[in-house]
Amino acid sequence: MRREELSKQFSNKKVLIWGFGLEGKSTLNFLKKHGDNTIIEIADDKELQVEGFKTMPTSNVDFNTYDIIMKSPGIVIEDESFPFDKLCSQSQLFLEKYRNQIIGITGTKGKSTTSSLLYHVLKENCNSVFLVGNIGVPCFDIIDEIEVDSKIVFEVSCHQLEYATVSPHIAVLLNLYEEHIDHYGTFEKYIAAKEKIFTNQCEGDVAIINLQCFDQVKKAPHCLTCSMDNRGDIYAEGNRLINPFSKIVVDENKVSLLGHHNFYNMAIVYIIAHHYFGVRDESFLEAIATFKTLPHRLQNIGIIEGVRYVDDSISTICQSTIQAIESLNDVDTVLVGGLDRGIDYNPLIDFLAISKVSNIIFMYASGKRIYDEWCKRVDKSAFVVENLEDAVKIAKNVTTKGKTCLLSPAAASYGYFKNFEERGDVFQELVKKNAI
Repeated sequence: MRREELSKQFSNKKVLIWGFGLEGKSTLNFLKKHGDNTIIEIADDKELQVEGFKTMPTSNVDFNTYDIIMKSPGIVIEDESFPFDKLCSQSQLFLEKYRNQIIGITGTKGKSTTSSLLYHVLKENCNSVFLVGNIGVPCFDIIDEIEVDSKIVFEVSCHQLEYATVSPHIAVLLNLYEEHIDHYGTFEKYIAAKEKIFTNQCEGDVAIINLQCFDQVKKAPHCLTCSMDNRGDIYAEGNRLINPFSKIVVDENKVSLLGHHNFYNMAIVYIIAHHYFGVRDESFLEAIATFKTLPHRLQNIGIIEGVRYVDDSISTICQSTIQAIESLNDVDTVLVGGLDRGIDYNPLIDFLAISKVSNIIFMYASGKRIYDEWCKRVDKSAFVVENLEDAVKIAKNVTTKGKTCLLSPAAASYGYFKNFEERGDVFQELVKKNAI
């Protein structure tokens, strides 16, 4: 029924698909299948040829000529005269139709792991469970499969939330750190996008919000608090997951997730699965024991010539690099740097200056900026190199056997790699190549 309602919104309309990445292609597939007399045109910054459809560069688009503009996440609208009344997106329409079945999860860090873990636990214990959103599966891809009792875990990015007017039934805000300032201009605008995960909730909905965020975001009407430091309603105390309704002890030797921040993520998953979906403790423990760590998130590559190499390419901010080093305990070498987005690196500098990490290797633009500040403030040697390949070569020579070499860049990969996944893949290849 909801799919039919969604189809009717596009019926006899002129629709622009703006951005032809994963979501854009997914929207086209949906409209080809379910659009009734829908006129479809496609715009992108890259030159396109899509058989059977008119395509054009964004610079040539007259947005006022369309009934619906389906914008892809990440596209920045700077023109104040833009026809915002025509603007729409997959996430907006998906939330409108399926919000009561959705657990929406956002945050600067940890949302992919938390979403994937929740999906895994629910899938092991419930029928008809889906994982969509920023994780790489566009919402519209699953519409034909959704049933009345389906449970949908939706990893939502700030870009997907930016223009949202609907919030999910269960909303999670894991944390907030300075990020995407190049897109939003200010931290306040970034926060404003993130807080939409819960600001449009209804009576009976649930929001789980990190206490760290309470001074920055509006409080939800029905809120549970969480934190990384044993405060609020939900937290992890060592390997104990605690909430107002129950607690559980996790055997650290039976889970692949490392570090306190991941036990915090686990605590969020536990309350949702156990309290809101009735997953028994025993079943929860069995499920998390079979969960496999996502690639490039504290991923153990292996021990080569006595050194353990760990890929944490997902790290794009100071706090995630700090968490990674604290989680592993035996880091002797860390590789830091990437795209310079102008974020404040003082917290990372202060942490590394007093840490037990012996070898700090800075690389790329942000690494060079950090190194310049490091030399002014810190009486501790460090390396600065041009690229990842040079960093891995130095790491091989300086890392103490029996300890860990960690890639945790605290910076975005763009400009040097297609994405953090490619950066992690290259790191793994270089490590293995240098082992020969």
